[in-house]
Amino acid sequence: MTKNATDKQTIFFESTEAEIRTVSAGTMPARAIETAGGLNLAQEAEPMTQGNSIASFEVEKVLENAENIDVYVSQRGAMNSGGNLISIGERPGYASIKAVRDNRGFR
Repeated sequence: MTKNATDKQTIFFESTEAEIRTVSAGTMPARAIETAGGLNLAQEAEPMTQGNSIASFEVEKVLENAENIDVYVSQRGAMNSGGNLISIGERPGYASIKAVRDNRGFR
């Protein structure tokens, strides 16, 4: 099983690009990361409000951890539809993220 893998990849899951938000622990995406054997970069992120699965995670935190992010996932859907969104690699400072350099950013 991949959850028992010894070489765990650190994943950042972006739920919305606006103000960079992620998912809090216990949510479906967070559990999927764990089940797949990954480490959730934002595992300590607190929900924005009680009962909410979305957590704030500032750009500065993403860039502080740039060298540790093996895979960057940007969710698409009703909350992050992709209208005028800038590609992950084109965002200011994001070229320093390991996953972007290694072409491991996914929308």
